[in-house]
Amino acid sequence: MASMDRKQRAADLVRIWTLGLTEAIKSRTAKQAAVDISESNREAAESAGPLEIIQHTFNAGPGALLWSAAGAEVVASITESGQADGGWQRLCDEAVQRVCAAGERPGNIPAGETVAAIPGETGAVFAIQLTIAGDTLPTVFWGASTALLDAADAGRAVATAAAEPVRPTLDLLLDVELPLSISFGRTYLPVREILKLSTGSIVELNCPANEYVDVIVNNCTIARGEVVVVEGNYGVRIDEIISRRERLQLQHRNGLNPARPMRINQ
Repeated sequence: MASMDRKQRAADLVRIWTLGLTEAIKSRTAKQAAVDISESNREAAESAGPLEIIQHTFNAGPGALLWSAAGAEVVASITESGQADGGWQRLCDEAVQRVCAAGERPGNIPAGETVAAIPGETGAVFAIQLTIAGDTLPTVFWGASTALLDAADAGRAVATAAAEPVRPTLDLLLDVELPLSISFGRTYLPVREILKLSTGSIVELNCPANEYVDVIVNNCTIARGEVVVVEGNYGVRIDEIISRRERLQLQHRNGLNPARPMRINQ
């Protein structure tokens, strides 16, 4: 694989991994984490001081691995109870699960292990700056081996080749229009409460004010994002694309108790 291809694959993987990390942080601290990702190198990570290094080894071939490293201050800030008690490894495990769920690499989800030093063979290294509740934490480092980047690209190439025979059929559907809506949440009310609604009434939804809104296409949640205002119009900035597995789970859960239209005859 050309070096530019590996660079792009590494950038894709670190973005997905970081999304999984911020989701894990939010679930534990109830705080939104902002991230800034930049290219780095192994020497910068090694000179950053004592780091807790978590390595995930994949079954995609010899030497297929990725690693992540954070200092004690970062670990204490984003793990449960502010203690460095293995919480960093659990967060990294969840981040790797996001990578695997997105189908970005072949093989099963591996468990992470703490290692004493940054792996010798590293195809790409990135520096990740986390900002939580206005506080910018020391740099977190992330790296992937050349073998993993090649295996991830091979997995995508196989998927693309398998899809080629149906491509003409898909082209016929590209101009089909589908309804897109934004869901701020939902609730259920008895008929007596619905009949009491009037101008100025407030209906409380099941979604907290700081939560993402759902982007729904043809009754299927495909993404989540933040509400923004663009030239006087409401819009949504996409922050997360829902994986196929999660879409199926959401459809199943919604199907158990779907919201149905109600007609009231006076």
